[in-house]
Amino acid sequence: MRNLSSRPPGGAFPDPGVPPAADGPASITVSFTGTRACRAPLTWGQNGIWLKFQRDPDCDLNGSYVLTVQGEGISVAAAADAISRIVARHEALRTRLQRSEDRVWQIVDKSGVLRIAITEAREATLMTSVVTVARRQREAKFNLCEEFHMRTGFVTTGENVRFIILTFSHIAADGAAAQILISELQLALSGQEMPVEAVMQPSDLAWMQERTPEFRVQTERSARYWSAQYRRIPPTMFPLVGLAENPRRQQAVLISPALEMATEIIAGDARVTTSAVLLAATCTMAGVWTGNQVSAMNALALNRVQPGHGGLVSNLIQLGLVVLDLRHELSFREIARQAWMSALDAYRYAYYDQSVINRVIEKASHERGEDVNPFCCFNDLRGLGRPSHNSHAASGPAKARNEQAVRESLARTSLTWESGNVPWSRCRFCMQVVDHGPASALVLIADTCYLPRASMEGFLFGVEELLVQAAFHDVQIADIQLPSLPAKREHLKGGSGVSARRFFREIARCINVPWEISAGADLGFPEVTGKRTLKVRLGNAYMARLHTAAAHDARLTEAFFRVAGLVDSPSTLMHPRMIMRVLRGSKARQATAAPVGIHQATLSG
Repeated sequence: MRNLSSRPPGGAFPDPGVPPAADGPASITVSFTGTRACRAPLTWGQNGIWLKFQRDPDCDLNGSYVLTVQGEGISVAAAADAISRIVARHEALRTRLQRSEDRVWQIVDKSGVLRIAITEAREATLMTSVVTVARRQREAKFNLCEEFHMRTGFVTTGENVRFIILTFSHIAADGAAAQILISELQLALSGQEMPVEAVMQPSDLAWMQERTPEFRVQTERSARYWSAQYRRIPPTMFPLVGLAENPRRQQAVLISPALEMATEIIAGDARVTTSAVLLAATCTMAGVWTGNQVSAMNALALNRVQPGHGGLVSNLIQLGLVVLDLRHELSFREIARQAWMSALDAYRYAYYDQSVINRVIEKASHERGEDVNPFCCFNDLRGLGRPSHNSHAASGPAKARNEQAVRESLARTSLTWESGNVPWSRCRFCMQVVDHGPASALVLIADTCYLPRASMEGFLFGVEELLVQAAFHDVQIADIQLPSLPAKREHLKGGSGVSARRFFREIARCINVPWEISAGADLGFPEVTGKRTLKVRLGNAYMARLHTAAAHDARLTEAFFRVAGLVDSPSTLMHPRMIMRVLRGSKARQATAAPVGIHQATLSG
């Protein structure tokens, strides 16, 4: 235990109840004094988290953040004083919850004490100690009615604090709020003054949301949007496929320079953000994977553009609902533009009273006779730790890159798995985009009852291939292939959890293109019975011309055999430039030879 001979600034003093260092970390208590004590209802964001905890008691949603103290560190007294100042400034850090009068209240203390754990570390094991403290603080559940919603730990060497670890319950602070606190703590540690402007507090916002007509109107608009979307989305995006693996929830991380380059190219061409492109790719692959022509995905909205919300320390994040139409004739760039517009709607209607939206969902489920909930989400976390970085800024023309260079960079793709248990959540599928050095990484967290480990790997590689292909080709939804069949077999594995009907529906999407090629060519022979649609007649007439032209055009020959070998989609043969080569290279009159299927083609003049 650290010996503090006198009470330092900010009110830090030894805690006589702390066990010796050999039995656990030492600690001090820090006093604070704010401007007021008060009681208020929960804000919309707080209430959303509270209701989630009631539905899912095993979910904690705690977040730990590490601040490195510059130089040789700072004294324990100075670090304690900095903590005292930010707690006094922000009421969310000195709040408990109280159940009374059939509702939940936030109770703000004007003054009190906080306990700070102190872990002494050696230089050789400093970072190991930081990780251990952060994990220990994060994994311990908060008693929201009995304790404040922030934990603090100091990691020291000698007499100086080298790292400060702050852990928040999500009901107290979201990622943006945590960055506000980290920035203010840095100011306090350097002896600078806090910002002088008045800060809105969660209690102020809660009363505004309850009493102001504008907020009631906002909830009504959001409810209408959610009601309309819940009438057309699938009951769920990822149905049960089998027994849980061990551990049940797993996390995979894909780092792909090729994916990053392809995303920038598509964003520049489609005039949308890279975030919209990644959202589109995730929704598209989810729809193709599950056989749904409507794809629904929850997107997390920060809700910090409203007046006074930017500097508020609280949880403001709420779920938005992105819904995409995946008709087969749409190109991926059209899907990316659709994702951009749908995301704007999702964010516009992601600010609401959660209790009202819950009633909308319950009503939609009752009307449809089954529970309706996507149980999947997309969350772009880039830039939270880098204020100057904005993944949502409009994209301009991408840096020129050719397909060969991008495909060669596929060799640098890596996929790794998070060791240990992943925090529990009812969400079956969560795709996150995170900073990875100067680049980005995709993090997929999934419940293996709904997306097994092998399928998670196939899904991530499927997103990568979709983006790389779409960066240089006009990819239509009908052309998108499922990931490898081994991964798909794992997805379908699960005994009684999968029906024969679902198996054949899923597998049909894998063989749809080669079957259409074969069957369409057979219908070119007059002796074969069957319906010859306009698509079949035009396709066979075009293929006869292509065969003739390919006999004298090496590029057409290569393109033809890439499709014949199922390497490229048949749509590549219908590109305008390809059509012009066929028309120029074919004879004036259509060749009289009988149509020949791609899979068995012989080229003749």
